[in-house]
Amino acid sequence: MYILKYLIALAASFFVATQAAPLTTRDEDPFAICDGFALDPLTVSTIKVGDSVAVKWQLGGSLVVNFSAIELFNSSGLIKDLYVGQTPATELSKTVEVVFPENQGPNENEYWFRIWGRTSKGPDCILISDQFHMEE
Repeated sequence: MYILKYLIALAASFFVATQAAPLTTRDEDPFAICDGFALDPLTVSTIKVGDSVAVKWQLGGSLVVNFSAIELFNSSGLIKDLYVGQTPATELSKTVEVVFPENQGPNENEYWFRIWGRTSKGPDCILISDQFHMEE
């Protein structure tokens, strides 16, 4: 009798689990929270070390509320965090100085920015800029 009750409970829980309601709204769809969050193209193709660069973005229909980081990358990986903070996403731009860690300079041809937009409930939205060249 105990085994029969166990099997009925197991079958019932399987039925309930497979009958979950589908996602129907953007707030419930984990892939829609970043919709429309996009970078404006960089206005330069070469950046000198020490230059200030304006990173501009569009919110579109995304749920991004804060702009939280700009990181400098190349094919070797993360070079440096250029900005970490909480800029309201509605400001639509952040100017950063492009610098390298001490005793390091540009040693590759292609660099890019990785940009983080934070939503109020997670997950974060991540964008990658166009590639650009660096000069001393």
